[in-house]
Amino acid sequence: GFSLAGNFTESTIEMPEMNRLPLYLLTAFCWLFAATLEAQVVINEIHYEPENKTAAEEFIELHNASEEPADLSGWYFSNGVIFTFPDGTELPPGGHLVVAEDPAVLARSLGFAEALGPWEGRLDNGGETLTLRDASGARVDEVDYQAGFPWPLASQGKGSSMELLHPRSDNNLAGSWRASGLIERPFTERVYFL
Repeated sequence: GFSLAGNFTESTIEMPEMNRLPLYLLTAFCWLFAATLEAQVVINEIHYEPENKTAAEEFIELHNASEEPADLSGWYFSNGVIFTFPDGTELPPGGHLVVAEDPAVLARSLGFAEALGPWEGRLDNGGETLTLRDASGARVDEVDYQAGFPWPLASQGKGSSMELLHPRSDNNLAGSWRASGLIERPFTERVYFL
């Protein structure tokens, strides 16, 4: 057999107060990171080339895929278009929010009167990168959309926007998007394939 001989006593090691600071910071970081992951706001729909080239009907739709409201105060698009969300802008869980090139034109032409905007600039009809950032400047979502196959062809000046098949799809993959049929159906209808 095996036996231990000697005088053993139980002791606890006290961590000095100064060494607890990194542990507290790590814990706080983990909670903040978890909250960031929970606030899954995605670029969900893009109308970059309206059928009427002279009408300011472009828009970008955001979707909150989380179960918590997202405070968009101070969030902004850092490239593609120039727009900063006003203080108090909240996107409810499962909700959609539209930012328009010209909200008044969008209301007249598509009957959607609740869009934010206007923004500065125009979406590139040949494709570009749209980046959504939070108020601290951290990237929330980014889409590098393109015109032409394999991206939805009906979105190229034929009256349709393009929308994600599902809000949790990788929105940088062309196969994750489809032409929305915007003109043929009500603006707020959403169909997701699982």
